[in-house]
Amino acid sequence: MPDRTLGHLHVLCNFDWDSQPLMSLVLVGLPELHDRLRLGIHRSLLTRLAAKVELQPITPEQTTAYVRHRVAEAGAKGELFAPDALAMIHELSGGVLRCIDVLASASLRLAATRDIKLVDRDLVARAYHTTPLA
Repeated sequence: MPDRTLGHLHVLCNFDWDSQPLMSLVLVGLPELHDRLRLGIHRSLLTRLAAKVELQPITPEQTTAYVRHRVAEAGAKGELFAPDALAMIHELSGGVLRCIDVLASASLRLAATRDIKLVDRDLVARAYHTTPLA
């Protein structure tokens, strides 16, 4: 969302109808959104947001559990990622869930094209170099 648009949202948050806010505003974005809202030009919008929820990066153990859960939910019957591959996914993604999803999916696609049954560290590295995480 351009800064110009963000700059107008605080005006919409000012309107009340019978002492109740006229609208609710939900902003969802990557960590960079919060950084942008902290800029001086958006401070008035940031101060009007009543609740802020920020997902922090997850731990290596949580990354492993998260990927295994997602793979199981997709119907896989066995392990698709070697332990060192899961560690590398965490390292390269910084524990950011969206980046984990993107990198794990890219690794699985690459494994499928090469008929590889278990994603290893090397395959994750190759997927990382061909997939934008931002």
